[in-house]
Amino acid sequence: MLDEKEVRELNMTFEFKDTGLSLPDDYWTLDYQCPLCPGHIDDEEDIEWSKLLDDLICRGCSYDIHNGFVGWDDKPTLDQYNHADTIDRIEQITGLTFQQLKFKYMQDKILEWGGTIPEAYRDIAFMDMPDSWLRVSNMQLDREFFKLVEDNRGEK
Repeated sequence: MLDEKEVRELNMTFEFKDTGLSLPDDYWTLDYQCPLCPGHIDDEEDIEWSKLLDDLICRGCSYDIHNGFVGWDDKPTLDQYNHADTIDRIEQITGLTFQQLKFKYMQDKILEWGGTIPEAYRDIAFMDMPDSWLRVSNMQLDREFFKLVEDNRGEK
């Protein structure tokens, strides 16, 4: 993440107007609570950015998100996955369905691991697609992601 000085330098380079907004010096040392697991303060080392929520979350919840989307055709229940409540909270926060969230998450993961999203799934307005269509697409995205994981294991 860029610090304030680096942001100002980029603003000057690209001739963006400096809005004068700045983060307090203690921004990253302030007590932070993950929006998915409130009730305790998270260590600043355990906080990371979630593209899915467009917010900071704790590392534990990032694992819960990954394990709650990858490999599941339908939203897991608490009987199937002990952190299924995390997925429920994400649905409540975003207003999106499991299939919509999974589609977005899987695209981001495939992009992260492989550098490109399969052509058939680029530039899709997933919020306009029915969950039945997204479910089928998500199964394909799961397969694409698992291929990337296997390819990555073979490189080591």
